[in-house]
Amino acid sequence: MGKELFEKYGIRQLGYSVESIEETAQLYHDLFGAGPFIDMGVNAPESCKIRGVEQPVKMRTAIGYLGDMEIELIEDKSDCPSPYSEAGRYGLHHYCIWVDDVQEAVDEFAAAGIEVAMDMTSGQGLHVMYFDGFGNSYRDTLVENALRTADYNAWHDGVVGDNTYTTASFGMKFTTK
Repeated sequence: MGKELFEKYGIRQLGYSVESIEETAQLYHDLFGAGPFIDMGVNAPESCKIRGVEQPVKMRTAIGYLGDMEIELIEDKSDCPSPYSEAGRYGLHHYCIWVDDVQEAVDEFAAAGIEVAMDMTSGQGLHVMYFDGFGNSYRDTLVENALRTADYNAWHDGVVGDNTYTTASFGMKFTTK
């Protein structure tokens, strides 16, 4: 069933838990030509339930592309249980799909035995869910609603619009906002 869900929705993003965004962005640029990466800074979601318990999660993120695939680099900045430290390692953290109907996707994943591990609303109102599945203890799937296109663009424009940047030699842009 999991395979059918990935075929139905398609993977839109690969998310990596990293120790250093700068070092990882440089490495991905040098090895794969990924980037440039936009440093979104440290942020905390409006709400974040990890296995049903509200947690004050904080993370620093950067977004870039490798071809059409969005790459998210995540540094955990939390002083509490978080989906980014739970795996106890750095590396691939999640595959991301975008859906039109979050509840429909939740129901489909539940029918496949894949449980909600995190339910978050970003500070910009984007609904994000992580699912545990296939017997693994780390996040396998991230679902973001299809309003992401409008929501994400509005959020992205709010973060990067009318800002000045410094650009590192490997293509990562740092906002001064």
